Amino acid sequence: MQVKKTLKTLVLLVAVIAIHLVSPRIGDNYHINIYPTIDKLLVWISKFAQFPIGDVLYFIAALLIIRKSYLYIKAKKWLNVVLYLSNITLVFFITFQLFWGLNNYKSPLHNTLNISQTYSIEQLENFTHKKIDNINILHAKIAGYNEKVIIEKDYELFYTEAVKQFKNTWFLDNYSFENLNPSKPSVYSYFLSRAGFSGYFNPFTHENQINYEVPTIGMPLTYTHEMTHQLGFASEAEANFIAYYTLKNSTNLKLRYAAELYGLKYALKEVRKIDEEKFLCYFENLNPGITENIKETEEFWSKHKNFSSKIFKPLYGIFLKANNQKHGIRSYNRMVNLMINYDEKYTN
Repeated sequence: MQVKKTLKTLVLLVAVIAIHLVSPRIGDNYHINIYPTIDKLLVWISKFAQFPIGDVLYFIAALLIIRKSYLYIKAKKWLNVVLYLSNITLVFFITFQLFWGLNNYKSPLHNTLNISQTYSIEQLENFTHKKIDNINILHAKIAGYNEKVIIEKDYELFYTEAVKQFKNTWFLDNYSFENLNPSKPSVYSYFLSRAGFSGYFNPFTHENQINYEVPTIGMPLTYTHEMTHQLGFASEAEANFIAYYTLKNSTNLKLRYAAELYGLKYALKEVRKIDEEKFLCYFENLNPGITENIKETEEFWSKHKNFSSKIFKPLYGIFLKANNQKHGIRSYNRMVNLMINYDEKYTN
């Protein structure tokens, strides 16, 4: 029996190594020709459920793994524990890659857009200044000078507007949007808030999950971000950029404001790393109502932050690095490269 279990582990390990070696070579083919079929099948299974199937499956899988591990430990079958957990990890990796993860190895979006991957400090400052002017004008059209913008929690609006703007985005012309899964509120929202996550895409069921506790000003972007992952954009930077770009072109002023605020916050974060004084100067130039929106979000995350965020964020960073996103958790901020260089080439 032990020999069979060991052989099974070795076979799975060989499969993992093989996938790792061929991933860079097949990434584009998988993304264009194979992934859409997998997505259709998984969405066909999960789309019509009123509850998040993936959340339930995670819970059941965790219980089964804990139970079986406990039985092996109780019987002092230490080798069985090691082999069992190793097999679970390897099967997880293989399934993850085949169902969605190989999208990490497709050609990067900056190649499609034919734009640079870097920017200068001057470019960052010019872009940030432009974003401040834009959002101040937009905010004045929606709310009073000192009033924050309030967005209703309307999942149907977020979904229809995201699909509409995807269809209007020129670099998404070759994609199909009929199969997109409406995002569902995650049953783990309480834990997501404490770990520092506003949503996630389930690669095993292709469900888009929303943390329903977060301030609604950021929900339209999270909603669109997770749907972008379902389209096969695994890169966090690319999902961030596409969510920002699509919604900032919305005819709905509040959703456009949410997108502009989203992009501005990432730009300000990069400015702050370089020049704290410049950051404060930019921040003071915002309408007071805009700063209220920013403070609302920051206060939410500060209030809910606990030790788990110090564990899960670094772990997720390691996971991203292992899946061809070399900047780890910093990958989210890499959207600033895309925003600045796209704006310079196509907007100006």
